[in-house]
Amino acid sequence: MGKNKVVEPSMTIKGENVIGIVNISGHANANISQKVTRQTSPEMTNLFKELQELVIHRQEDSPVEKEMIKKKIKAIEKEASKGAESNPGRLGKLLNDLSRMAPDILDVIIASLEGPVTGFTAVFKKIAERAKSAAAQG
Repeated sequence: MGKNKVVEPSMTIKGENVIGIVNISGHANANISQKVTRQTSPEMTNLFKELQELVIHRQEDSPVEKEMIKKKIKAIEKEASKGAESNPGRLGKLLNDLSRMAPDILDVIIASLEGPVTGFTAVFKKIAERAKSAAAQG
């Protein structure tokens, strides 16, 4: 008479935007599930980290102004992280607001988007350039 044995996975991995390597050998079982909530590339992630650092080192802003700029950058990052699902109108408004608050930060965004770009990044760059142009016109 054979045994009916239920084999439980020896490893379970769950997460959002998890990047990593899982090596399994022998008779190990694994269940892996991932929910993608953000679609940013490592380059975009690095860009937003750099922007937050730039705000910290801005000399001309008061602590309150710096906090407002940081919140605006976080809102831009959140909307941009939706990738193709982001709302261009909302992204444009956020970038327009940022261009009035810190035009130098917007310049960094535009400069960082030079070179090979994905479809969404190209749209993001165009929206940022429009915001810069609108700010220059007053």
